[in-house]
Amino acid sequence: MEQLLAHLVGDYLLQFGWLARQKARNLLVAWLHGYIYALPFLFLCHATMSQYIAIAVLHGTQDFLLWNSVGDGKHMSGLEGGVTIVRDNTLHLLLNWVVLT
Repeated sequence: MEQLLAHLVGDYLLQFGWLARQKARNLLVAWLHGYIYALPFLFLCHATMSQYIAIAVLHGTQDFLLWNSVGDGKHMSGLEGGVTIVRDNTLHLLLNWVVLT
């Protein structure tokens, strides 16, 4: 449960508009988002520093690759967009679980 909460806080509560828009265009911005995203894992999951860095880099890289290929998503239908977001979140949760176990 802590991993899910850390993911939701990091990806939805701590991500502001500029990061969301720019992470698909710039890998450094995506990594900045990743490091901000991973902060709750330090507190809620007691992640080590190496786990924190791994989660941050994996998250930022995954977001950059996905959203760079999809763009702003405005061309996707509601179902296609929803499936993309569910796939994205599922992969984030799986990678976090691998790093933390």
